[in-house]
Amino acid sequence: MLADKTREIFAAFNRIDQFERHDEIYGNLLKRVDPVVTAQPRGQLGDLSRIRAYSLTYRQALLHRSILLYRGALDAASEHNPYSMVLSIRGHFETTAALAYLHKRLQSLKAKTISPETLDSDLCALMLGSRQKGLNRAPDAKQVLNLIEAADRSISRDILDGPAKQHMIMRESYEFLSEFCHPNLFANSIAFDLDSSASEFRFRHEMPIREREFNLVGYLLISASIFIEIFDYVEKLLPARVKD
Repeated sequence: MLADKTREIFAAFNRIDQFERHDEIYGNLLKRVDPVVTAQPRGQLGDLSRIRAYSLTYRQALLHRSILLYRGALDAASEHNPYSMVLSIRGHFETTAALAYLHKRLQSLKAKTISPETLDSDLCALMLGSRQKGLNRAPDAKQVLNLIEAADRSISRDILDGPAKQHMIMRESYEFLSEFCHPNLFANSIAFDLDSSASEFRFRHEMPIREREFNLVGYLLISASIFIEIFDYVEKLLPARVKD
């Protein structure tokens, strides 16, 4: 299902078993594609039918992003571009976090600790939120780290069956990946090999990706595996379909 070129880069590092796992995960993402979700463009705030429809719509929007970022990260690895690779992987974690935030709010609705109107407003912010000035009607976008923290609570409680604050899988992974997304120590070290004996920085223009950078591809398996579990869990939490 993944490209032959992707298989080749995994084979170069003797990781065919990992390639097969990536291929399986990617296939599982594709199996969850729904080409059309029916949702009325308007409706009364807090209406349960509207919440159901827009939750399914948002879930598919995140799946679209998840699939393309997954493939983009692997394509970048096969093109020996670790910068684009790690940016796509970090973006995938953000996508998983957004879905986990929706999951958490649906859990709160089910537990009656938030109102349908609150969840509906959150959905509007998730789908239409922006920090761009001049968009008068756009709600404020959710802060990414808040989504990451909500994701960790959902994962700890509902996937790993522990206390809500026991695990920090998403936060720790995201912060580590972010080190490669900024022009600082980790990212800068991608650009060169240091020969300390000759006091030379030998820059890696047109050089193949090194194993230490390629290893970051493994983080995709963490994010995508969680994404799939939460994707399926969300539907179990949705308000019941209203019969005509």
